[in-house]
Amino acid sequence: MSPSRVLAGDFGGTNARLAFFAAEGDGEPRLIQHVVYPSHDFSGVGEAVARFLAEHDGGPVAAACLGVAGVVVDNRAHLSNLGWDVDGGELAARFGFPLELLNDLVATALGMSALRKEDTVKLNPGAAAATGNAVLLGAGTGLGVALLVWTGERILAVPSEGGHAELAAHDEEEWELHRFLAARFGGRVSVERVVSGSGLRNLYDFLLAPGGLTPSPTVVGRLAAGEDAGRVIGEAGSAGACPVCVRVLDRFAFAYGSYAGDLALTGGARGGVYLGGGVSLRLAAKLADGTFLRAFQRKGRLSRFVSQVPVQVLLRPDTAIRGAARRAVELAAGAT
Repeated sequence: MSPSRVLAGDFGGTNARLAFFAAEGDGEPRLIQHVVYPSHDFSGVGEAVARFLAEHDGGPVAAACLGVAGVVVDNRAHLSNLGWDVDGGELAARFGFPLELLNDLVATALGMSALRKEDTVKLNPGAAAATGNAVLLGAGTGLGVALLVWTGERILAVPSEGGHAELAAHDEEEWELHRFLAARFGGRVSVERVVSGSGLRNLYDFLLAPGGLTPSPTVVGRLAAGEDAGRVIGEAGSAGACPVCVRVLDRFAFAYGSYAGDLALTGGARGGVYLGGGVSLRLAAKLADGTFLRAFQRKGRLSRFVSQVPVQVLLRPDTAIRGAARRAVELAAGAT
């Protein structure tokens, strides 16, 4: 009898998640062991997998699927926020079991079937179309995007590099932000430069640049100590403990909502817009205060369309790794 244990992974710019799952017939794979490592503890995906296998040896592995934050072509990927190149074929030969790389947003889409009502926060109830397209955005260290396309029979998750689309400006302050970031990043400004964990730091620096604003001493001290800037700014802004960070979150939520609304139009997302990623999860309360939704629905002649699009925040940080586990079970069963 072939082993039923599979390996699943989710590699982002901040965390590397690895887990063993057991195949459970036609049901969702059952979690056996789950570990979260800081991504920067490693120089590549293979090093992280090797450590996990060494620390949690439990017998043979039938197959593996690793979600990675990057474009996957021919089972190879480049993780832009870590500078890693990974080759799934080489890892399969090294570890001795079938191994497939999957875009992390596609993995998230595959894992959404396991979500329960309490695993989401509704920002807009809308009127979901059961057979409509949908859009998935993942704001974490960077900004991932996937299109969920209705094929006539099922939903197909299509990876996208939409997080690197050009950032739009709507008022003079946003044009100033665009100019500030263009100078910082070589002339071009993507949405990811604002709608992400690193984007929170960019917004913070932008608001401080003209002078006249004073962040809280606690925030200044934590940043100087090298703490994760996105987390520090998000926590202080959410708590109302730093006026600069409060403004950062307002700008972040508005930019996020505006871009999500654009994607809803682009994808014809009558089936909904879903917000995943660690930053979306941590700032779910901010995203629910109305700032996001005002920007999301401000689409001129198409405002009525987007007002009917359901929007939800995904609250489970393990959604992507569960999706990767589902695909690993398929690989173990010989699915292509």
